[in-house]
Amino acid sequence: MSRFFDKLRANAIPTASDWEAHLIGAHKIAPQMTPMAFANYRNHEALNSYQILARVALLNTFNDCLDLGCGDGHFLNYLLPKLQQGSHYVGVDMGPTELAIAQKTFNDTRLRFILARAQELPLENNSIDLVVSHMVIMLMDDLDSLAQELGRILRKNGRFVAVYGAPAIESPKWQFIRKIAFDIIERELPLVRSLHTGDSRIYSREGLEEVFLGQGRFTKVEANEGFTIRVPNTIEDIWSMLKDMYLIGALPVKVKLEIQKAVEAGLQSILPEPFVEYPMRLVSFVT
Repeated sequence: MSRFFDKLRANAIPTASDWEAHLIGAHKIAPQMTPMAFANYRNHEALNSYQILARVALLNTFNDCLDLGCGDGHFLNYLLPKLQQGSHYVGVDMGPTELAIAQKTFNDTRLRFILARAQELPLENNSIDLVVSHMVIMLMDDLDSLAQELGRILRKNGRFVAVYGAPAIESPKWQFIRKIAFDIIERELPLVRSLHTGDSRIYSREGLEEVFLGQGRFTKVEANEGFTIRVPNTIEDIWSMLKDMYLIGALPVKVKLEIQKAVEAGLQSILPEPFVEYPMRLVSFVT
């Protein structure tokens, strides 16, 4: 169990570094959790969230791409066919377990993988044309340092394109399911709703502009749009998304089983709805 979780169980507030260490540990215990949760589910156009990211990110040509929080490198399945000879890809993640998977999976001289924090990138100034990120920035507390660092490494007219989870309120059915789970989590960890495990500014246009345009290097918001992916209304599918999430995954098995049964009962109550829509957001900024 992580320091983050130990402190919560002791009714103490974890630090930002505790949260980061917990994220690393979660991905060590359940490597590839993100593609397992998201790659199989699609929007109304039959695109998954990686494909939606790729569709926007790969509109323009580029020479050097950074995949921020690359995990096991799953986004490369969509990027590699578009990667020109002479172009380069850098995958950065703070977790060594999934980076090792990426290095083993993808054998291409145009690729390299680096263990680093997003706020402290070991890359030269003006060395990247495109930064992509899938399901990462909603987990970050220090977005101002991130924006400064991305502004430093991106060339003029460079782009940062990210997909991340949106507030549950944007999908009433997902909000209903999430509340079922969080009611049990809060019983076990009373301080959980007091946590700040991210920066809420990413959920409004004004907040995004404050973070990214306020750093001086980014010049405009190119895209800011919400979308949903459709998860079949079965306990198998919903639980595949929930079971390794950062709070549920660390709970005792008995409590996880209780959450699973409660969620299953909740799903039965919203039948015959065939899908539960998971809310997400895509943003793009230009330097």
